[in-house]
Amino acid sequence: MKSSNRTFLTVIPFISLGFSVLFLIISITIKDIPEKQKYIYKDNQIIPISWHNTFEFCGNLLLITILIFSVVMTIICIINRIKNKDRIRKYIVLIWITEFVCFFIILFSDIIVTGLTSKHEFSPECYQFSNGKHTIVIEEESYLLYGGGTVYQIIGDNEAVYLIGFSTDDGARNNGNYNIIWHDDYAEIASEQFASIKAEFID
Repeated sequence: MKSSNRTFLTVIPFISLGFSVLFLIISITIKDIPEKQKYIYKDNQIIPISWHNTFEFCGNLLLITILIFSVVMTIICIINRIKNKDRIRKYIVLIWITEFVCFFIILFSDIIVTGLTSKHEFSPECYQFSNGKHTIVIEEESYLLYGGGTVYQIIGDNEAVYLIGFSTDDGARNNGNYNIIWHDDYAEIASEQFASIKAEFID
């Protein structure tokens, strides 16, 4: 194997590792920045939008880039093996050990910023209600013995505005079964799982 190829195969994994460690340092530095979350109602889902989305995108992009380099370098090793009968085992081991280390560093960085749990673990389900003047969406969540939900008001461009949250007993879901009494400035919402709550409109 040519010395230039050896240098390439040896240096690139450490460059990938360096970028992963840099990403970890950045995550530790910015983790306490306020999230200032906004919400969009799209495809029957409440989608949170904040700088966390950009951070996760950058992490995924970095991980995909490292994976692509790992695959490319592995192919180069195999080609050299076929053409020149070079010993490639140590290079491939280095490449993929570095890949796995980078993966866990980036995963840990994401946990530092966004936490261990994500919204999807609570299997959210949304139910939309309207009286013609106001539109609300009730998002239900459930995980083990936790059950609850959030009431959002939908305004222009499908922006969802948080109004109030609620909890239920033993992780139970209401499955969209709510009694809603509409008023000019608020809605009274009740079900078999919780007492009446008052969701005040923002306009």
